[in-house]
Amino acid sequence: MSCGLSSVFAPMGVQDLVLNPSRCLNQRRADSSCRYCQHVCPNGAIRFVGQDVVLQRSKCIGCGVCIAACPMEAFSSRSWSEHELVEAVRKRSGISVEITCPRFEAEYGPLPGAERTTVCLRAYSPGALFEAALNYSVILRVDACKICDCVKGRSLLKTNVRLADTWIEALTSRRGRISCSEGTAADSLNVGGSDSAQEPPVDLRAHGRDFRVGFARQGSLLFSAFREVERRSHTANRSVRQRLTAQHVPKWKQRLRTTWLGDRRTAGVSTVWPALKVNTSACLACGVCRQFCPTGAIEQRIEDGEFKTFYTPGLCADCGLCAMSCTGQAIVREYGITADPFEERAILSEPAIVCERCGAPTFARDGSLCHWCASEPRIGELMESVKQIMRESKEKKSCER
Repeated sequence: MSCGLSSVFAPMGVQDLVLNPSRCLNQRRADSSCRYCQHVCPNGAIRFVGQDVVLQRSKCIGCGVCIAACPMEAFSSRSWSEHELVEAVRKRSGISVEITCPRFEAEYGPLPGAERTTVCLRAYSPGALFEAALNYSVILRVDACKICDCVKGRSLLKTNVRLADTWIEALTSRRGRISCSEGTAADSLNVGGSDSAQEPPVDLRAHGRDFRVGFARQGSLLFSAFREVERRSHTANRSVRQRLTAQHVPKWKQRLRTTWLGDRRTAGVSTVWPALKVNTSACLACGVCRQFCPTGAIEQRIEDGEFKTFYTPGLCADCGLCAMSCTGQAIVREYGITADPFEERAILSEPAIVCERCGAPTFARDGSLCHWCASEPRIGELMESVKQIMRESKEKKSCER
C-alpha cells in the first residue's frame, strides 16, 4: 500500500549532517555560482545567503544526496559512511546483489535477499559504486524514485552509475555490472545490456560541473606564492603544497586511488577520466589555474629551463575553476581515455625565462616581463591617476560650498 512518498518526508540515515563551509567553492572563490547541493535537496533544506551556504536542519530529511552532489565534499556525516554499503556487499555470497533505499521499503515492503540502505541511492559517489561492483553485479532498485521527491537528483545517480560502470568495464571487460532497475525491467538509467552496446562508453560533458565563476584579478599578488616556491628548495615546497591540497581532495577519490592502484587489473588499463587541454599560444604562464585548483591536480614548475604545467586526472574535482579562472582562456575541460590516472602528466612545456622586474618565471616568447608585470601600470601613470582623483574631489567640495 502506498504511503504517499511524494508528500511525506520520513527521516533517513543522515541525521547528523555536518556542513564544512571552508570546503564550499562559494566560500573559497569569489562570485562562484555553484548550487549543486541546493538543486538536489528534496526538501529545500539548503539555501544560499550571498556566498554563504545555509543548512536548515529542521527541513533536512537525512537523504545524504548533498554529500555526493558537492564536488568538494562540503557535507559529511559523523555516523553514516558510504563505505558501509561497500563492506556489506563484500561480505555477501553469490554473484549479484540488489540494493534498495528506505523509500522502496516504505512503498513496497522488504525485498527478500536485498541489501537495504538507510539513505537515498543518490548519496553514493562513483567511487563507492565502483568498489561495490568490482566483483559483484549490483542492481540499484529505483522503483520508488518516480514517486519520491528525491527524484530531483536523478541525473546525479545516472552520471555516477555510468562513470562507475565505465571504470569497471575497463578493468573487467564486463559492461553493465552495475545498473539501475525497476522490478525485472531495467529503466532508462540502465547502463548495461545490448541496447546500450552501440553507445559511447560515457559522455559526461553534459553533466560536468560547468558553473560560472568570477574572479578579481590581483596582479602579481596571485603569483607571489608560486615565485616563493621556485626561489626555495623545490622538494621541500612541493611537500608543503601537497599537505595544503591533500585535505581538499574528496575522500571518495582518495579511497578510489587506493583501490585503483591496489587492483592488479588496472595495469595498463585506459578508460574515461577528466582531461585538460591547454592552448599553448593562449597560455600566459600566469599561474592562476594552479593557484585556484583546490585539490592540487594542476601543478606548475620549472624543469630543465622549461615552464611546465602538469595535470593528474584522478585528483581532479571536476569543479571547473581552472577553466573559469584562466586569464588567457587557454584551458579546455573535457573527458578522455587515460591510462595511469593518478600519475601526473605534462600538458604544457615551453622554454622559460625569469621576469626582469619581479623574478617570476615566464615564457621566453613574451619578452622580458611576465604577464602580470607587463599588465601593471607604470608608477607615473598611477601617480597621475591619483592626482586626477584628488583634483576632482577638491573641485567637487568647492562646488558644494
